[in-house]
Amino acid sequence: MLSAFHHLLLFMAAASSASGAAALPRGASARPAIGRAARADLIAASASASPVPTADAARGLRTAWGVCGFLGILAQAIGRLAPIAMQPILQRDITMLQWGLCGPPASASAVAAAPD
Repeated sequence: MLSAFHHLLLFMAAASSASGAAALPRGASARPAIGRAARADLIAASASASPVPTADAARGLRTAWGVCGFLGILAQAIGRLAPIAMQPILQRDITMLQWGLCGPPASASAVAAAPD
């Protein structure tokens, strides 16, 4: 599995090769040249690779670590932002116009999130 850093490197390499394609001489290819045997090996490897992860892969330690890390970051963000978001409500600093502008989107979100 590629990390975010590797994805960034691949993206930067693709962007630089796309922007540098105009600087290539006429008829030259920006793709690396590989032999037929290597190409056949790549095609066979990609055909045998499963694009969908199996159920066993979803039960691993890495998956649990990633889910717990994501939930921890989410909880930390909510814990830091909730007091700031509640401050105008608790201090009664919101006017009727602001309540009117806030109410319909909040109620629409509550209705959309309600189970069927």
